[in-house]
Amino acid sequence: MTIAGSSRLAIVMCCPRILIVLCSLAFGWLVPVVQAETVIGILRDGPQARVMIPLAAIEAEVTKLTAGEFDVRFPTDKQLEGDWTLAGARRVFDRQLADPDIDIVLCLGMLVCHVAGDHPDLTKPVIAPIVVDPELQSFPFEDGASGKRNLVYITNLHSVDDDLRDFAAATNLKKLASLVDQPTIDAFQSFLEQKVAAVEKELGIEIVTIPVGESMAAAAAEIPADTDAVYVSPLFRFDTTDIKQLADALIERKLKSFSMLGVSEVSQGILLSSVGRPEDQLRIARRLALNVQRILLGERPEQIPVFLQESRRLAINMRTAVAIGYAPRYAVLADAEQLFRDELQQGESLALLDAMAEALDANLNLQVAAFDPKLAGEDTRSARAELLPQFELGGAWQKVDPERSFGLLAPEETSDVTFDGTQVLYSDGAWAGYRINQYLKQAEDENYRVAILDTLRAAGLSYLNLLRTLSLENVQRSNLEVTRTNLELARIRESIGFSGRADVLRWEAQIAGDRRSLIDAETSRRQAEDRLNQVINRPQKTLISPTDSSVNASLAFFTQGQFLALIDNEQTWQTMQDFIVQTGLETAPEIRGAEYFISASERQVTAAKRRYWVPDIAAGGQAGYNLDRTPGQGTLPGAALDDNTWQVGVQASLPIFNGGALRADLNKSKYALKQAERRRDAVEQDVETRIRIALEQVANSYAGIELANAAAVASAANLRIVTDSYSNGAVSIITLIDAQNAALGSDLAAAEAKYLYLGDIIEVLRVVGDFSLMLDPQYFNEWFRDVEEFFRQRGVKLVY
Repeated sequence: MTIAGSSRLAIVMCCPRILIVLCSLAFGWLVPVVQAETVIGILRDGPQARVMIPLAAIEAEVTKLTAGEFDVRFPTDKQLEGDWTLAGARRVFDRQLADPDIDIVLCLGMLVCHVAGDHPDLTKPVIAPIVVDPELQSFPFEDGASGKRNLVYITNLHSVDDDLRDFAAATNLKKLASLVDQPTIDAFQSFLEQKVAAVEKELGIEIVTIPVGESMAAAAAEIPADTDAVYVSPLFRFDTTDIKQLADALIERKLKSFSMLGVSEVSQGILLSSVGRPEDQLRIARRLALNVQRILLGERPEQIPVFLQESRRLAINMRTAVAIGYAPRYAVLADAEQLFRDELQQGESLALLDAMAEALDANLNLQVAAFDPKLAGEDTRSARAELLPQFELGGAWQKVDPERSFGLLAPEETSDVTFDGTQVLYSDGAWAGYRINQYLKQAEDENYRVAILDTLRAAGLSYLNLLRTLSLENVQRSNLEVTRTNLELARIRESIGFSGRADVLRWEAQIAGDRRSLIDAETSRRQAEDRLNQVINRPQKTLISPTDSSVNASLAFFTQGQFLALIDNEQTWQTMQDFIVQTGLETAPEIRGAEYFISASERQVTAAKRRYWVPDIAAGGQAGYNLDRTPGQGTLPGAALDDNTWQVGVQASLPIFNGGALRADLNKSKYALKQAERRRDAVEQDVETRIRIALEQVANSYAGIELANAAAVASAANLRIVTDSYSNGAVSIITLIDAQNAALGSDLAAAEAKYLYLGDIIEVLRVVGDFSLMLDPQYFNEWFRDVEEFFRQRGVKLVY
């Protein structure tokens, strides 16, 4: 180049319009005009294994912003590195400052940025984007800018302070070890001591500084044994493998850690950080590009604002948290980015039908209910036993006072054995008891079917509810991100004068409320997990991963056109309701159970009537054998008794008068029968009502899917428009909050609409008493043939 840097910049800043006019006059039309080449020199503290701000991102943003207006270059031969000392940083800085081919100096290191702020005479524009604490580093500051000729820097004023505040709030630390690169200590000894003293006083903690030389392992070994937390400052001389080894060493010692550099180190195993996300790097790169453009357009560097609002949000490596036993408070988790959260919360994948099958095998309430039919069966066996022969074997031994014994008529000692037998020849009461117990056993079988249906319903609804709460949790998490974005917009608006501090505070309050909503959503999800674990009888807190695909497969029939045609218009829907009601009244186990109770009551009435005129008839007999006999005093010579005895007989009994008990029993039986009949009517009415209510809910929730999705799309579009208007200062914060709340409500409704509909389908299957449509794909065609026949009989045409 033949023109000095400062002269060339002056020409570029003064001549754009003249060049445009000359081109227009010469060619008769307006063409883009590219100004003279601008060279940006790059300075680094030394050879870096990692970078804070990728140069490629800076180049891309500068090119995007200045293309067609300026020709900005970043020549590789104009990129210099120091030797990780303050003296080395000064040498490379002075070289670029004196290089006539360089127009702007960009410092990408803490040391070279510090040199820029300390240099007495900057002869060309210098941009210093890495300034940790401008006050302690004695950086010039005047009216929001540097006020120093040719210097513009970028700072967020309190990065280290804010880091340690976040660290202390999240972990309640007491003694902190700060790992600082040795070159940084050498260059900023006084600054670091002042910073440490100020933070110790503010937070009430103890801080010990650990120099990091050539070995990361050696530095980690120097951490005192009574340390409970470690702050990791930028260590650009070390690569990601070194950071991973450091993180592993800290994890092994169960030490909580915090990265100043950002989330990239959290992903390597450091526990916490609040900055350094990819979007943050992009924001800095864009700010640097904007500063370059402003300088090229003629704005004086010393008048360009230096403050860049930092986007802070705690990031937690959940793997590390589990490994060291760190359990963040819910309030911390709600607002934090949780790395590897899904991986740790990823439970066993469980499909919907598998959950229902597992519930049938393991549900404790169902296992309890399974004993009722067994108990009723044993009652039936007991009742049947009264109709079968009864046999009894007995034995007796007797000894009396010798003075009271008399020969064979009153022997002194005797031993006998007896055998008794009876057989009911006819007893209407016994037959009634047997038949009534059979009916009651059948009623218990139906009650057990009710328990099975209830278990299937509980498993299906619990599964869907877990999916629903997961979806709602994701919506709340996304809404919190939207609020954070709007908070950043408010801060930008405040910085450029579009709004005041009130907007920022309002969004901070909104974030607190949204965090609370997210905590509520997470609680609902955990409760849903507990409920599903209970239904399928797994240990509480077992992690389960429900799958949407299994729900879609199991309930696909109810989302297909063939089924939806049945509920999509008034005529077919009313006919469909009648068909399902008719089917439900035929299959509902509650109704069949009630009918068995009626049959039992009818047999009881018959038995009570027959009691007046049908006798009970039974036959019986007894046989005895004397095993031993000792005659008493006075036995007659030659006298003897037969050792064997027996008797048989038939007995019939019929009550003649018992004070009105028979009439009372008959009346009670009749009342019980009428009660059973009314109960059956009530159960039938209840089943029909429940079916119709469930069907109406299905129609409602099905329509709600389409409407909720439409509302979500419209609300999202409205939110984008209002957000853009808010960022431009065209609408107030109230309008944006209203738009965001509307979008949140619509998203929540859309997220749960499908699950509510499918849950309502399960309710219908439960009330009807048949899950075959869900459990047996082969049943679909048979069911549809019945539907079509019913519609044909009603004269209603089906259109699929």
